[in-house]
Amino acid sequence: MTTTTRCQSRQGFSLVELLVVVVIIGLLASVGFISYQAYITTSRDSVSESNWDSLRRMLEVDEMAMTSGINARSTMSQGTAGTSNCKSWKSQVMTEMNRQKDNPFGGANVAIDGNLMNTPPNGTITWNRGQMLVACADECAAIDSADFALQVCVCTEEETCTTSEVDRSADVCTTPPAARTC
Repeated sequence: MTTTTRCQSRQGFSLVELLVVVVIIGLLASVGFISYQAYITTSRDSVSESNWDSLRRMLEVDEMAMTSGINARSTMSQGTAGTSNCKSWKSQVMTEMNRQKDNPFGGANVAIDGNLMNTPPNGTITWNRGQMLVACADECAAIDSADFALQVCVCTEEETCTTSEVDRSADVCTTPPAARTC
């Protein structure tokens, strides 16, 4: 008589092995997601700082052109003369910025009026990440006068930034956090 032996071959994975693989994939995905979110936030801060730097440079060039009587200006300063006051130029710049640029963090306008900080009740202004604060040291000063100063600050690295004054001598917005770039 012939005896046949039946060998059982194992097919597939056990439930424990599958669960271990699923847990490992979940951990890798969560680490990847967190890293991706940090990358996106850092990229948006970089866009905000780049927008701030290009605006700051454009304003310097436009101010120089207006005080020298040169007609070549950026779109944000078209129609503005050296005899215009800071408030009118600031309003034009803010309108154009909000029309041309988006806040990288979404939501609110990219430019806000920093001169509102001089109003009650507490004399401070708070703005959101990615927004730029635009303020005149003296809103009535003509662009071609010695008293003219237009400051622009950007909020990065923190969800909100707060300013209590504009330092008229240093062209910067004061009061930490350091997350603000001026």
